[in-house]
Order: sequence, then structure tokens, then C-alpha cells
Amino acid sequence: KEEIPKDSLRYPQEDDAVYDEILKEAQACFPDAVREEAKEPEAKEEPPPEPAKPPPILDLQHRLCFENVYTEGVIECDYQENRARICSDSISALAILKEHISKEAVRLRQEVSDHLVLDEQSIPSFLKLIDPKLKYQRKLAERVELIDAIHEIATAEEDTRWLEEEYRYIHEHADELRKEHAKAPQALQYLTGVVADFFVDAMKARGIDGKPQLEKLDQLLLAASYDLEKLIAFFSPVKKVPSRDGLNSLGI
Repeated sequence: KEEIPKDSLRYPQEDDAVYDEILKEAQACFPDAVREEAKEPEAKEEPPPEPAKPPPILDLQHRLCFENVYTEGVIECDYQENRARICSDSISALAILKEHISKEAVRLRQEVSDHLVLDEQSIPSFLKLIDPKLKYQRKLAERVELIDAIHEIATAEEDTRWLEEEYRYIHEHADELRKEHAKAPQALQYLTGVVADFFVDAMKARGIDGKPQLEKLDQLLLAASYDLEKLIAFFSPVKKVPSRDGLNSLGI
């Protein structure tokens, strides 16, 4: 058994005054020592996912960068004479560019070869950008559809406190909701169209015709049980291709 010296701070003291005196002497010998209470680390909120950005292409002379102000998708084009590489987190953006370049090549009677590469990681990344906007527009459209019915019920009753909080909010903010919806009445239709085009282009890049599945996709997007994970799973192919850097690329 270890023998503890009587002048040690670890030596059990019956008298608190003796202990305090020993402690003061020890603190005087070590003035720089600071005792801090253990603090639990504060929980940090995870930042929202940032759009994937293409790696820099250092062997080409020029670069153009674009960002969609609504979806926040990105396009970066590195190019020089007779050569270009275009990267984007949206395969649809590259499909549109590929089609336009092919038409221009035919018009100018120029021979152009291209190679489109789909990165599987870009699919959930892009869908996560669309998801909060899609949920917001779905919620707004649902509220606007309920305004007339709630108003009819509320006018029959003098007191509306019995209404559920959500219905009471719709009744009290009906004009604001209608104005907001009127600013972009086709926003929900636009977003579902973006997702549908994205699905068709992603399937085409895999060598699959995705058009027969569009009806099921539309039902999934507008269902009351809509869920991002279900949407991502709908995009997943039977056989996955290894991921590269989270970006699709079009080489010309």
C-alpha cells in the first residue's frame, strides 16, 4: 500500500482549515496553474450541403463559371483552341450543351467529337439542392388550396380558436399566401420538371430509357409521403458505377 506523506494534498485531512491552508501554499508555488471546469463540447449544427465544384483544370487556357441562381447548380468550362472540358453537378446542363454544340457543328459543317461522363455522386448532391425548394413549394401550394375551404368553415363560427394551429395560420395569412403563390404560380411545376429532365438525362447517360418511369416519378414527387431518400433511391441504378469526384464532365 502506498504511503502518502502528511504534507501531500492527497493525504486525507479531517480539518477543512488545514486542507485550505495546504492548498493556498500549493497555489502560491504555482501561480500560473489555472483550474478550469470541464466543459461539455457544444453541439455544432451541420452546415447545409454545398454544391459540388469542379476541380481546377490547369492545362487549359481559359475558364468560364456559371451558377444557376434558383437551383444553385454550377457549370465550369475550361477551354482552349480545339479543346474543352465542361463540368457540372447537373447532368441535364451538360446534355443541353452537348445537344447545342452538336447542332452548331452540323450548321458550321465541323467535325466535333465529345465524351459525356456521369458521376453517380452528383445525383444525390443535386437532388439535395432541389429538395428544400421542392418541399417549400409543395407546402405553399397545399396551403393555397385549403384557403377557401378553411375560410368557409371559419365564417360560420365566431371563434376560430378551435382550429388546428396550421389551419388557423392559413386562415390568418390567406392574403399573404395567395400573393406569394401568385409571384411564381408555376414554381412547383417547374421544379418537378427539372427533376424529371434530370432523371431522363441521368438514365440516358447510363444507357437506359427513363421516360417510361416518368409517371411513377411524378407520383413520388407529389405524394403526401414525399421523402428525399425515396427520391434518391428511385434514381439509383441496379448496377452502380464507381464515383469519381461528384461531378459530371463533357469532354470536347
